[in-house]
Amino acid sequence: NETHTHRSCLFCNKDFVGNRSLVFGHMLEAHAFNVGKPDNLVFVDRFLALLQGKLSQFMCLYCERTYKDRPTLKDHVRKKHHRRINPDNKEYDQFYMVNYTGDGQNWRASRTEGRPGTGGTASKVNDDAADADDDDDDDDEEVE
Repeated sequence: NETHTHRSCLFCNKDFVGNRSLVFGHMLEAHAFNVGKPDNLVFVDRFLALLQGKLSQFMCLYCERTYKDRPTLKDHVRKKHHRRINPDNKEYDQFYMVNYTGDGQNWRASRTEGRPGTGGTASKVNDDAADADDDDDDDDEEVE
């Protein structure tokens, strides 16, 4: 059953058994990491495995830069507010139900659903402000 899972949090390894919304709710509340409404996701185990694989390579899920170790990645994510996946990475399209509905919408248009304070609409101002931080020179030790 796609709605039930036995998974660990991607960030603190806390275990969750039951409805997949438990792990996604925890990641939103405890780590401010949002992928949208869990009910809008398909192939959840593959999606989480993909994200876990990227994190195990110390890759930022938003800007997709790779760092030398977990603490450096964690510091980068905290400073740059990269607590979401890259909306331009088409690799994630397969995990969002809206891409299978044929209504012409894609998950990027509805990616803030479930984010507190957005009312289910994209917060372009906040995204632009967070993305502007990417242009700053910083001391993140990115691996080339």
